[in-house]
Amino acid sequence: MMLTGMQRRELLQAAAALPLILLHPFWLERLWASHMPAPVGGGPERERILLLVELHGGNDGLNTVVPYEESGYYRARPQLAIPRHQVRQLTPKFGLHPALTPLMPLWDSQELALVLGVGYALPNRSHFRSIEIWETASDSDEVVDQGWLSKVFA
Repeated sequence: MMLTGMQRRELLQAAAALPLILLHPFWLERLWASHMPAPVGGGPERERILLLVELHGGNDGLNTVVPYEESGYYRARPQLAIPRHQVRQLTPKFGLHPALTPLMPLWDSQELALVLGVGYALPNRSHFRSIEIWETASDSDEVVDQGWLSKVFA
């Protein structure tokens, strides 16, 4: 089957939005219900939010947060490396993929933080086991059936 006039990326973006469209009344009501009054005795206080973005599939971490000052990055990836002039500079050593340009105002206003080089002790190099360890905050030799986020909200 061939799709005419639609790129693969557009199809994937539309598919990703489908659950939001289907759940529209529920998430919109929750968004409105989450509005909280200002604290007593002071001005409006901004709520702090942790947003954890876990990218599965074909995401390439080195092409998301690009080590554009590392010559080894360009040597190892002659076809995949993001050209330095396209990288959106975050620090003197790291920058974002150009498709993430909309995040730059959040970075500039110090409302966005990135955590790089996070790992766990005794990695076994299994992609699936690593995801399980991250999602449960367990030790690499421990198997648990509840995620860390569930524990936080319990």
